[in-house]
Amino acid sequence: MSTSPDTNWQDASPGSLSVTSMHANAFWVIGATTRDDRRKIVELAEARSLESGGDGAQKARAALTNPKGRLAQEVSWLPGVAPKKASQAVASVEERGLAVAYDEGLPPLARANLTAAAFELAQDLTPHQMAALAIKLAELVEAIDPATTLLDINEDRAIAGFPEVLDEAAVETELGDRRTAYKSAIKGALDRMESSRLVESMVLMVRQATDEGRTPALPLIDHLVDAYALEVEPILSARAERIALEIQGAVDFAPQGKAKVGVAISSIEEMSRAWCAIAKPVQLNAKARGTTDQSSFGLGAKIRSLGITLNNEHNMIELAERTTALVRELFADLPELAEIAGIDAEKLLEIKQSAIDAKRQDDEWANSITFRSEVGLLFKDALSIGPEGIQWKGRTYPLSSITALRWGGVRKSVNGIPTGTDYKIGIATENGSTLIELKKEATYTKFLDCLWRAVCVRLIVEMTQALKGGKALSFGSIEVSDTHAHLVRSKLFGFGDTVKLDWGHVHIWSANGKVVMASRDDKKVSGAASYIDHWNAHILEHVVRGAFKKGVGKLSDYLT
Repeated sequence: MSTSPDTNWQDASPGSLSVTSMHANAFWVIGATTRDDRRKIVELAEARSLESGGDGAQKARAALTNPKGRLAQEVSWLPGVAPKKASQAVASVEERGLAVAYDEGLPPLARANLTAAAFELAQDLTPHQMAALAIKLAELVEAIDPATTLLDINEDRAIAGFPEVLDEAAVETELGDRRTAYKSAIKGALDRMESSRLVESMVLMVRQATDEGRTPALPLIDHLVDAYALEVEPILSARAERIALEIQGAVDFAPQGKAKVGVAISSIEEMSRAWCAIAKPVQLNAKARGTTDQSSFGLGAKIRSLGITLNNEHNMIELAERTTALVRELFADLPELAEIAGIDAEKLLEIKQSAIDAKRQDDEWANSITFRSEVGLLFKDALSIGPEGIQWKGRTYPLSSITALRWGGVRKSVNGIPTGTDYKIGIATENGSTLIELKKEATYTKFLDCLWRAVCVRLIVEMTQALKGGKALSFGSIEVSDTHAHLVRSKLFGFGDTVKLDWGHVHIWSANGKVVMASRDDKKVSGAASYIDHWNAHILEHVVRGAFKKGVGKLSDYLT
């Protein structure tokens, strides 16, 4: 899976330490080989005792002459390597350093044991070296074959005159102890690094070993990450509590405005990035296992919750986008949370786009209802309409305050000769009414066009809602409810009777400046409202004609 890293192995050579687990092996302690018989081992042990004193040599002799204890020494030595070459390899560990991991001339178990010894001596490894060498050792471990190891050990035992190992399971047990030793060797090298370089080494190691979380890591790396997770858990837990306090602070600041919340989020971003830098190896390895790191998920969920609160309760969509982007950036290796955050980002984008569209529509509407003109020949009055309301003769009438309208034109003539048209527009509020009188048709037409969009559309909606609510409305001699028109039967003398007609028996037209309604079956039953004199006659006509065109039996159904 990996090749020799591009690095200067002399720079990564061992430091001043001179004793490794290989140098503590019984074979090295008394200078024995795996092919020495019992008598030779005893002689070597006696000679070494005389040279160095102490009981180390005798313990080594006991370990090598006891068939059961001997197996542990054999597995942790160099099975399958000729005696002379084995002694040379161990002697050169300090000189060669971790380059031994790439010595293709040695069996996997021998290379793994020598590499672990080199890790015990290693100083000043770069994060890239550490990651590559740890993965290489993990690969060597996976290449070890218990059956081959058993065969190599029994070949040497046959020459040395020791009983063969009959149970391969015994070898597998010792190999399990070796895996623990390999993990300890790598961990020791990591512990000698500065904290930032240690974390970087672990991140690089897991990224490479899992192909960015796509495939499970080799067991040695997997166990190494578990050990790392246990050690950093107290640090991450304490920092997560501080981040949670900062998140709560951001929520508390929300009523005070975006500025303070933005500062809090900047702090959350900085603290969370530092947190996730430490947690990244654990996140990636969990992803490779098909699981989720719960500590990371919990923190990411809190940050996401902050964004939801800021958007839903305080309309701070830009700050919500920041927290969502932070979750997507830092917790991308938590598939479930990343998917949720992706959906959040899409929703926020939709909300933001909707706000932009609404703003554009508001601007377009404002432009469509904005008009200004000077009225009068000598003494001019300003007439204007816009989002802020209607301004006429120094007074302003907010659009929302207008409750009724009436308008129309009266043609004038002298001796049958047309002399022009007077245009009138009435505006009513709860506090009274005013009349706008105009001479120019262009001013009248443009003002009415804006007035229709600004006020009439609302009055149409309010009229249909009032009718739906059961109200009856009067316009001149016409009274209407949601389902009926109340018209008058004309008489030659006196007041006629009121006739109730459903809308299917009514027709409508315009004549002589009035909106007229009449019975389809009785020409004497009718009613009328003047456009220029009666409030909201135009609105009534629009609603009735619209309902007729739509073919509905209730006026309130016109807008449904």
